[in-house]
Amino acid sequence: MWYLAYFEDARNAMLAERGVSLRALHSDGLDLQIVHYDLDWLGPVRYEDDLAIAVEVPTIGRTSFTLGYAALVSEQPAVTGQAVYVVVRRGEGQTVPVPEGLRTALRVGESV
Repeated sequence: MWYLAYFEDARNAMLAERGVSLRALHSDGLDLQIVHYDLDWLGPVRYEDDLAIAVEVPTIGRTSFTLGYAALVSEQPAVTGQAVYVVVRRGEGQTVPVPEGLRTALRVGESV
């Protein structure tokens, strides 16, 4: 469960670094809903390990996008994962197209 939180924090940091504010999305009446998550455990992460999270954008669809994650210890993957997000109208859950600003910020194939 911790890895999901680490990955979501990394997603938020990546989006903020690229100029996308979740508060602004929320103000526009939109939200990001996780519809699928895969995790693969490859090795341990210990309490005092220096943990880095890498994020990549493999795909963007009309209403959804996928992010790939890697939890790295000494540059070696300990956990990898992939999440599929759908853009929805807040309070309704109705899917909507990925806003252009978010689409531009995601830039398929780039990693952080």
